[in-house]
Amino acid sequence: MSVEERKSLMKELETKGVNILSEDESKELLAIQEKFLR
Repeated sequence: MSVEERKSLMKELETKGVNILSEDESKELLAIQEKFLR
């Protein structure tokens, strides 16, 4: 997963109204997403 893909994914989450509260949580989210996207 490239940095660009990651950024667009985060943007998508934001537009859907998901508030990411902390760095750790966003990292967790990305780890989960990467598992599903592989």
